[in-house]
Amino acid sequence: FRSVHDAGMDAWMHSCGQIYDIIPLMIEAGLDVINLMQPNVFPIEKLAGLKGRICFEICADAQNTLLSGDRNLLEAEIRRIISTCCSERGGLIEVKLDTMYYEGDGVSRDVGEFCHAKYREIDPFKRR
Repeated sequence: FRSVHDAGMDAWMHSCGQIYDIIPLMIEAGLDVINLMQPNVFPIEKLAGLKGRICFEICADAQNTLLSGDRNLLEAEIRRIISTCCSERGGLIEVKLDTMYYEGDGVSRDVGEFCHAKYREIDPFKRR
């Protein structure tokens, strides 16, 4: 990640699956942002131990919650993600779903729009 930083950029990485035990090592190595589209494998609340040390890029669990389309489950999960990962110093970037998720993963556009609206509504640090 040093080469990325030397080039004036932040180091971003995507990973699927249960990698919680190696995230601290990646933080030490210089990782700035990690894209986790399966946050339920940790579970989400476990990510609180990394809060303020790395920025998470998440929407909702791509293998379960997003595909369910259940708005109550989605809202609850988004609330858990925000409360677990956000801090005044940052820590969370919402993955705004796009064609890759709609066409490739079978997530409906309505679900994507719902998630984006919920992130905007719940955001404790939004500009007022």
